[in-house]
Formats: sequence, C-alpha cells, structure tokens
Amino acid sequence: MDEQVKALIDTFSSTKIPILRRSRLEIQALIKSGSASAPALADILSHDSLLSACLLRKVSRSPDRLIGTLEQAVLLLGESALLDLVENSPDVDDLLTPARRARFVAQCHYAYLCGRLARHWAFHDEDLHYAESFVAASLHDLAALMLEVCSPQQAPRFDIPTANLNAALARAWNLPQLLQEALDADALIPRRAMLVNLACLILRDAAQGFDNPLQQTRLHRVAEMLKLPVVELQTDIFRQAVAAIREIKDWLAMDISSFVPFFPVLQESVPVATACPLPRQEIGEDAAPHSWSSPGQLIQARLSELSEQAGLSRIVFALLTPDHASLQGRYFHGVEAGSGLHQFQLEREKDEFFFELLSGPQARWIRAGEQRSARAQASYELQSYLEMREFFVASLFVSDKPLGICYADRGSPDCGLDGQAFEQFRSCCDRISRELTMFSHPA
Repeated sequence: MDEQVKALIDTFSSTKIPILRRSRLEIQALIKSGSASAPALADILSHDSLLSACLLRKVSRSPDRLIGTLEQAVLLLGESALLDLVENSPDVDDLLTPARRARFVAQCHYAYLCGRLARHWAFHDEDLHYAESFVAASLHDLAALMLEVCSPQQAPRFDIPTANLNAALARAWNLPQLLQEALDADALIPRRAMLVNLACLILRDAAQGFDNPLQQTRLHRVAEMLKLPVVELQTDIFRQAVAAIREIKDWLAMDISSFVPFFPVLQESVPVATACPLPRQEIGEDAAPHSWSSPGQLIQARLSELSEQAGLSRIVFALLTPDHASLQGRYFHGVEAGSGLHQFQLEREKDEFFFELLSGPQARWIRAGEQRSARAQASYELQSYLEMREFFVASLFVSDKPLGICYADRGSPDCGLDGQAFEQFRSCCDRISRELTMFSHPA
C-alpha cells in the first residue's frame, strides 16, 4: 500500500466517526420504545453513510466474515450495542463549520442517491440481494465523507486518486464484498458490481448532463444490461433522484434547492440575437413530466420558447446554491459565451435587490428608475450585467421552496419592453415552476 494512502487510512481508523443527530435521536427513540426491529433500524441507518460504515466495520472483524447488509449488521451487533454506539459517537453538527457542513450534506445526499439508484437497478435486474447493492453504492465514495469530517491537519489532502483511497479503505475496514468488488480496478468486475459502479459514475457526472460521449456510453451500457430504452432510463434516473431528495431532506436539514447539483446542464449552442424580435404567440399549456427526459431539458426548452414568443433576446436562469448564499447562472438562451452575462452570479451579501425577490413567487418589470436602484444595491460584478434600460426578473419556487430567478431582456438598450412581453414572461416562469413541481412529485 502507498505510504500516503496508508497514512490516511490510519488517520481515518483512529478518528471517532461522527454521525447525524437525526440518526441518534431516531435510533434512541425506537430502541427505548421497545418496538425496534432489524428492518426498522436498518432503514434509519440507510440515511447515514458514516454510521453505516462504522457499524459494518464493527461487525466485520476479518476478511472471512464480511457482512453485506445493514439488517444483518444490526442482528449481529444487537440493539444494546447499537444504542451504545450511537450514544457515544460525536455529532456532525458539533464538528463542522457551515461551509464544511454544506459540502458534507451534498456528499451525504449523493451517497444516498447512489444507494437508492443501485438498489432500484438491482431489483429490476431480479437480483435477490438488492439490499447489498444499496450498501455498496452508498459507501462507494466513503473516503470523501471521511475527508470532510477530518480536518486538513488530521488528514492532509494528498494527490491520491480517489478510487485508490476508497478501495484501500474498504479493504482495511473489511467492508462488504460487493463494495470491494466494485472498487477493485485489477479484477474482472461482476455484473452486480458493474451496476453499482455505473450508478455512482452516472450520478457523479450528472450535473454536466447526459449528452457527452462518456455519459452516453455508461447509459447505453446500463440500458443494455437492464433491457431498457436509453430515454426511459434517463427519466427513471430523475424519478429516483426526486424520490431520494424527498426521503433524505429532513435528515440533512436540506431543501429542494440541494437537488440543483443533479440538474443536468444542456450544452447547446444558442445563437445570439442582434435585432429586436417581435412577440409571436401565447405560451402553451403545461407539459406532463414524462414529456421531458430531465428538468434541465424542460428549462432549456421553455427559455427557447419564451425567447421566440415574447421577443426576449437574452435569458438567464440562475439557481440558488444549497447554502442559499448565491445565485449562479445555469441555463442560458441568447447569451454570448464568455460575456459578462454568461458569468452571471449574485451574492446575497452584495446583491440584496435580487435576493429580496426570493421572499415569495413574483415577477417584476424593472424600468429605468428601478434599474438605477438595482445598480445602486448591486455588486461591482453585477453592475456590468445591467446595461439595459429595462429588464424582466422573476423568482421561481418548487414545492414552496425558492429555486432561483429568471432574468430576461432584449439585448440592446434601444429595444424597449412592453406589457404583452411581460405577461408572457410571467406566465412562462409560473409554468416552469409548476412543471418542475410536477417533476418533484411524480404521480
């Protein structure tokens, strides 16, 4: 084993692993009620990857005795020992700064989503041991979670391939066989482990979209293994992602905006408008969620439609970051690559004018007087975006939670706006919110 890898493994092994406060409270309440069962306790553990790893490490003391599921681990350890474990584990919230906690929460969300998707695929593949797939996928990037809870002084960030560190950690802690098979780069990976790997890799790169060749190769591989059309598989991935966020958001004290990293960005080249286009027809009816393979595709299509029908040349859809500290441009139409508007980013501490919109769903037509007010309350970076005399801006909410804002103008200070365009802009933003809510609450 590489000396740097060994040093990190030794650090991880000597660290008292912290757990989520919700995990401790749920397990304490269930065991003390006298109605605990192995499946119920395993369900609680499934929301907390670090606690799961700690439990599996505790019951799997040798390479010849690897435990594959959380339910098996609970039965082996017993309720009394499990209660003692959670009551003597430190609390994540007591250890991490807000910034580190935000990264930790994002990593926990990713781990749970990987586990859920891998379990779903294993079940579809008629694998009777689908519970093992959940555990293997949720612990697939365990080293990243450990690095978040260990300070840089405890665990220096060496230039070590993550896959190598994860594989070494799984072996050192005698973690499940399926996880070790998935992480073993030197062996022929079995079918079950391949599905685990593909679930984790596809989700890891989901924010970059599904259109790049590598993602397409992965999707086609899974589609072939599960005998599903690729488009149906993509839609299925988002259904699982939405279900996962509903299941874990209360455990991580997170809201729907934390789903943002899993919205794919469509890398489409959109021509930049140079003239003042005229409005055409009214915005149409809502589309059912299954009309689109992803929320990102829906958003991009609606922006294109809005541009054509309301005569708006430049449109930016900016999403609220998980910590609610900033708004970052994510989807664009008619915005020149490399331009100031293409770098659209607002900071809560500097750009109060726009963050006030997130107090509730609303759309505003900013005219000359208000535009000067907006500039006065804007950061230096944002002032360079606001060269228009007029623009539209709206806040968008999903399931009563703020998602972001939409900005639109006609691309030139000489191209004024009108009431009809504003009504179409407001209608389109309302429609996007409704359709994204439909995505997050599938029938």
